[in-house]
Amino acid sequence: MNPRGGGPPPWVPAFAGMAVLAIALAALLGCAQPAATPTPAPPATTAALQPTATPAPTATPTATPAPTATAGPTATPTVAPPELELGAPAPDFEVTRFNGDTLRLSDLRGQVVVLNFWASWCPPCRREMPAFEDAWLGSRDDGVVFVGLAANDFEADARAFADQVGVTYPLGLDLDGAVADEYLVRVMPTTYFIDRDGLLQRKLSGFVNLGVLKVFIAGQTR
Repeated sequence: MNPRGGGPPPWVPAFAGMAVLAIALAALLGCAQPAATPTPAPPATTAALQPTATPAPTATPTATPAPTATAGPTATPTVAPPELELGAPAPDFEVTRFNGDTLRLSDLRGQVVVLNFWASWCPPCRREMPAFEDAWLGSRDDGVVFVGLAANDFEADARAFADQVGVTYPLGLDLDGAVADEYLVRVMPTTYFIDRDGLLQRKLSGFVNLGVLKVFIAGQTR
């Protein structure tokens, strides 16, 4: 209160006027909220910065090697067994005859020799021996001698067989097969033709009939 009178102090009207002015200004401007700080948009390269899926490795096609041809087993060449050379001297031998005498091939030089290897257990030998006996009887006067050697046989069996057939030409014992081995006999019966000079002229393996014997004897006695 103003001490000098009943009215308000002089500063009150001024203050009031300032308040009115402030209210009017606020109404004019409005009550503004603090503006939200705009969030900057992510740069365009953001997507590029995201992790990207790693592509699966592409399998590199591998060339399949062509199958290698496997060589088949090589055929083993068949080697012919060795043979005594025809035209060469016949190997000499000495055996005991069925009658106990000694027989040497070299003692027969000058005659045609039909040398036959046989055995009592050999069926073809049994079939051909009668023909050998017949050929011997028909040619012995022509300087032909037959010699039969019982090879790889039992003496008793060989003697019994010779007696059964009635063989009369010289028979010898080669029970251990030593002479047969020397003559490279692999088949029973086997027959060699030896000329008057003691040279091998022919070898026949297996069964021989009378006709064949006559042909070969004739060729050596002409």
